[in-house]
Amino acid sequence: MKAILLNPSTQTVTEVNHDNTLDSIYNHLDCRTFTTFAMSHEKMGCSKNFAYCDDEGLLQSGIVSATKFKGYSSPIVGNVLFVGDAFGESRDTTLSVDEVKDMVESYGLLDL
Repeated sequence: MKAILLNPSTQTVTEVNHDNTLDSIYNHLDCRTFTTFAMSHEKMGCSKNFAYCDDEGLLQSGIVSATKFKGYSSPIVGNVLFVGDAFGESRDTTLSVDEVKDMVESYGLLDL
């Protein structure tokens, strides 16, 4: 299925294939645990898209890459995988690469 991967380390946003498995999520996020989140940003679309991110991102120590999204109060550490949502079931995202880029307020480094 179509997903969008944001990598704050390289400041890139790319379309990727996500096979809706845990392994796929872990591989795209490059983390040990993950969580989901939705944002109020108009591009996310109510009940249409959500994102996976590293659940332990802020628990790391040292310098980490993070993304600040428009309209979202906390920075998100690590990669972010955007997927579509159909009443709790993953599906192709309705977002484009350019729409995700437009949601980014800034990239940066955090010293944790």
